[in-house]
Amino acid sequence: MNTTATKKSAAGAIVTNLVVDLAAPIALYYGLRAAGVSQLLALLAGGAAPLAHVGYQVVKSRKVGGLALFTLTILVLSVGASFLTGSERFLLAKDGWLTAAAGLWLLGALRTNRPFVYEAARPIADAKAKTPEDTWTHRFATSADFRHGMRVVTAVWGVALVLDAGIRAVMAYTLPVDLVPGLGGAQYGVLFVGLQIFGQIYGQRTGLIGDKKRRQGTAVTA
Repeated sequence: MNTTATKKSAAGAIVTNLVVDLAAPIALYYGLRAAGVSQLLALLAGGAAPLAHVGYQVVKSRKVGGLALFTLTILVLSVGASFLTGSERFLLAKDGWLTAAAGLWLLGALRTNRPFVYEAARPIADAKAKTPEDTWTHRFATSADFRHGMRVVTAVWGVALVLDAGIRAVMAYTLPVDLVPGLGGAQYGVLFVGLQIFGQIYGQRTGLIGDKKRRQGTAVTA
């Protein structure tokens, strides 16, 4: 297993997503606002980066997944509706729609055989495993406790994203427009860090994280 290559690939994808989908829209918005561009046009310009990113991923993979299709649809419709209505707040609210869609998608994926968190983290976890028995692929296939733990973590992510979406909608329609993009970016950071901390604490307490020796004597109790 090429652990180093897998880690670099995963880290690169995370950094790219943060830059393109989070940092770039915020930087574009405030940069254009400082140059005297209207709030609506600055928001539209900021939304172009995530739209282009999703489009690139679709072209690169040569397939349109359900979540990617939904994201593209929301982005395009929100831009079109904003042109028609002239509403900056309507465009700001799209972040809440996307977050809600992602959360509901995670919760819906619980009905499938492989929860999202398991599928997303499995390549890295398998590459880091010291023995075949320590791989997530093996553990998911052989341990009911492990499968339960993966579903619990996925459910927490889904609920957190839905709650996050509600907060974003309130922010979009109640706070000053120029304040929302920056606060929204900070909220993403808090959410991401919070979910990572939960995953680490829950994983260590239930034995989801670590090799076989570290897991001995630990059982999933949630």
